[in-house]
Amino acid sequence: MKKILILLFFTLFITTWGIAEKKIQSGAATYNEEDRSLKASHANLAFGTRIRVTNQNNDKAVIVTIMGRIPYDPERIIDVGTLAADNIEIDPNGITPVVIEVLGRKRLVQPLEKTAQPGDLPGGPN
Repeated sequence: MKKILILLFFTLFITTWGIAEKKIQSGAATYNEEDRSLKASHANLAFGTRIRVTNQNNDKAVIVTIMGRIPYDPERIIDVGTLAADNIEIDPNGITPVVIEVLGRKRLVQPLEKTAQPGDLPGGPN
């Protein structure tokens, strides 16, 4: 009985963890006309998070990276750059209903491949 309960617990944990990882949100999108890119701003998603934004009016989608913040608004969930807005035809005069889906994280800073050694630098000891 104890093994069954442990198995049930782990199955439930893995299932809910997988659901939490695939975060989907729906609401309204606006665009930032000063930012002509495939970047976006969100109230609380981590910087570097890659998301798919789908326009609910025409089912067009674009993948953007969260690089900024917007104030919390229960209706507006994302602000995208104009390049992304043009790709999915967001209404330039207002807000557009969208669905966003978290795809994963993108490294904002690449790790060093090699640490410099004293002999690598000009004028360093040989």
